[in-house]
Amino acid sequence: MNDRAAALHTLHALPWHAALPDEPQRLALARQRFFADGVHPAGQVAEPIWRSWQRCLQKGLQPERVPALEPVSRSRISYLATRDHLLLKAAQQPFDELQAAVARSGCKVLLTDRDGVLLRVTPARREESAVMHAACRIGVDLREGAIGTTAPSLAAHGGRGCVVRGGEHFHELFGRVFCAAAPIRNRHGTVVAVLDLSIDGQPFGFDARWLVQTYAGSIEDRLRIAQTRQQVLLRLHAAPGALQAPGAGLAAVDEAGRIGWLNVAAAGLIGVDGADARQFRVEALLGCDVEHLLQMTRCREPQALLLPNGLTVWLQAEFRPLGDADSDADDTAAFTPSRPAGPVPAPAPATADESAPQGPATLAQLSRQLIEQTLAACRGNVSLAARRLGVSRGLLYRRLRGD
Repeated sequence: MNDRAAALHTLHALPWHAALPDEPQRLALARQRFFADGVHPAGQVAEPIWRSWQRCLQKGLQPERVPALEPVSRSRISYLATRDHLLLKAAQQPFDELQAAVARSGCKVLLTDRDGVLLRVTPARREESAVMHAACRIGVDLREGAIGTTAPSLAAHGGRGCVVRGGEHFHELFGRVFCAAAPIRNRHGTVVAVLDLSIDGQPFGFDARWLVQTYAGSIEDRLRIAQTRQQVLLRLHAAPGALQAPGAGLAAVDEAGRIGWLNVAAAGLIGVDGADARQFRVEALLGCDVEHLLQMTRCREPQALLLPNGLTVWLQAEFRPLGDADSDADDTAAFTPSRPAGPVPAPAPATADESAPQGPATLAQLSRQLIEQTLAACRGNVSLAARRLGVSRGLLYRRLRGD
């Protein structure tokens, strides 16, 4: 056996590689038993796969038919781009990095919205199959009810990462396609998008599920940070130098000391389930109160913190009064508050008594102070202040009104 043959033999033995000698035959038998004989292929196909096959049949799909890989209307594509602008902004760098990483592997990177509509995708090359050319277009509808079982539809339905290999797809048209996908959740824990890797004509030569989950987690972290408003954002890690790196623990704490959200890494360090963390106050999970965290926001250097579980972590705290732009109708064109024309007058400077220490400020007070200071520095120019704060004018006006 020469070196290349030995390398190929090793590759086929890797646990994530699906090109086992009997794989096509096994899937063909499973499909025959399910679609022709009506027998559930338990043990031959994973349960999420044949459950999806069931749902597809119930929706009237037929495996031998060619699905319509057509984009939604231009008006809807425009609407989705506006609705999901925070998501697209959060996904831009991770998507580009993943696309560069797999560029020589033949894989495509796809980002769909919560309903399966493609928001961004690696364009198909001229030499690629008609399937890839049809699928790799912005606006194509990839939901289960439209094109059957795929990794993006399973990830959106089940809320977890998955791989769909060749014949596991519902439609025979996708019998040569391998795809791996992972969901992306917002700060409320709701699945709002799916990141997918797809390749045509061959299995993955690497652990695609792990890779796509890693980058989906990076997008999710960026999106949640952008959505964090009037909360203290925490970064946690066992190593102080890794606090700003991808994979660091992240959590948000509100003024009442409740956990707004935390990512998988933070949940692992603290030792709780992410979904259960919201019922606890920050004192129970971190062993310190909100006032202590607010004091930590004044220090740029990481600080060691002993958690109640006995683990010492490094922590950085950042007060985020406004987050990024609003995710719900923050367009100034759609925002029509009753306000005087022209620039907003700069707030009057504080007197000596007003500027004296008053004890720990609340998050709402800190948010108001930052807005007023920025407006004063901008001489009451709301547009300039909004740009400096990284938010829309509509959001700034709402905060000034106390909304």
